[in-house]
Amino acid sequence: MTFYSTDGDETPDRYRIDSECFDAGYFDKDHQAFLSGGSPNGQGADQMTEKSLQDNAEGHRRRCPSDHPVTYNRLLDVMYEGAVLTIDGREGRLVSQSGTSISLVEVPMALLLD
Repeated sequence: MTFYSTDGDETPDRYRIDSECFDAGYFDKDHQAFLSGGSPNGQGADQMTEKSLQDNAEGHRRRCPSDHPVTYNRLLDVMYEGAVLTIDGREGRLVSQSGTSISLVEVPMALLLD
């Protein structure tokens, strides 16, 4: 999982989960939480049709193989619901609106630009 900023500061406003599972989302100012791009709680959801909302609700876990570790499905669910990120040094915690939480540990990676 990668958190990053799109506006040039050090505060992340986007995230990306990229493994055999995939999800990407943004920091929603109205909810003060990170939301999956497919979440019915975020920007533009009020303009989506009922069918689109239902398709997103049923399909957000399809981005993960059924035999993939349960941790990834749980992570997708937390981000779909909306999660608050807190950081303490190299450790972080995501807590969803329902109270489900996931602990994170920073793993530095070299950024290669071509």
